[in-house]
Amino acid sequence: MNKNNMSARQQHTYWYRFVLFVMALIIMVPPVYAQKSASIATYHKIEHANVIDGYIVATDKDKFVITNEAYHPNMIGIVNKQAAIEIRFNNDPDSYPVSTDGQTYVLVSLANGDIKKGDYITSSPIEGVGMKATVPGPIIGVALDDAGSSDESTISKILINIQKDYNVEPYFAFGSTSNPFFGQGYKFIKYLLGAIVIIISLLFSFLYFGRLSMKSVEALGRNPLASRRIQAVIILNVIMAISICLIGLVTAMYIIRS
Repeated sequence: MNKNNMSARQQHTYWYRFVLFVMALIIMVPPVYAQKSASIATYHKIEHANVIDGYIVATDKDKFVITNEAYHPNMIGIVNKQAAIEIRFNNDPDSYPVSTDGQTYVLVSLANGDIKKGDYITSSPIEGVGMKATVPGPIIGVALDDAGSSDESTISKILINIQKDYNVEPYFAFGSTSNPFFGQGYKFIKYLLGAIVIIISLLFSFLYFGRLSMKSVEALGRNPLASRRIQAVIILNVIMAISICLIGLVTAMYIIRS
């Protein structure tokens, strides 16, 4: 009887220790979740044989396609198989989850150089893959991660904030060398601004101070007794005109060289 009682007591002890061990594992070992993005994905039928997570999606008339050109004009979202929420209206096997807003991961290449946080991302000539936007054109989002490598053919996946927009920053970056209208970047705009500054300074100098000088010459003829004072005014006007011309020239050179 005592042996049976001891055996039952030992069994309870073993079960108690086993339960404590399992609870300790549950508490100490962190759960592993699949990588989710902070976005909602809606299933769409995509005309493509091999759709990969992170591909850029665009519209072509009344269908959805994978991008295959740089700065695709109709980009709408990213293939996102790890969205936080998925919305599906049918069981079409050719439908894939596409995020059109929020944060998600996209495949990118380094064809236009390393990518830094805050860079605009657009489509590239590589099928479904994005790249850094360096010229004016459509974009699909803003990079939230860095991506860099010495090999420009490297393709990686980075987190972006989907933001369908148009990149206009290069229009205002005078140091840029990627103007789509003029092959030499924005040199044309800089030379144009420099020429405008010089023309304005010359016109102001000759029209304003030249007119004052002419009036002084007329006054000299009417009042010969004040010739010295009038001559001094004429010389001062000439100096001011030359100074404004020089300032305009220096400003124009600064704009062109900046």
